[in-house]
Amino acid sequence: MVPLSDRSFEVLGQAGSGNTDYWCAAGEYARRVLGVANGQRLYVSRGRAEAETANRKSAVQFSLDPPPNGDTSWRLLLSVTRVGENLSAIEASNYCARFVDAHG
Repeated sequence: MVPLSDRSFEVLGQAGSGNTDYWCAAGEYARRVLGVANGQRLYVSRGRAEAETANRKSAVQFSLDPPPNGDTSWRLLLSVTRVGENLSAIEASNYCARFVDAHG
């Protein structure tokens, strides 16, 4: 994770990173590093694209604030490409536990 401001950050992808990997990392960073409450919403502020902060082909930018022109309505599918997609910090972190359960 790379901070962009005190309320936004970029999650750098690795080969094979999926949507849940980005959300897991965002949730853990927000809770453990930024110290946000479990209920704090995390928003995709820039969908998956080439990283701005490092030489990586894939990254997602997240914000603690809703993006001005993002669609924050709930959707059935979890996305990292739709600006405005959002989860609470604890919901995002829960994807880490699912990964460990499925692959542990």
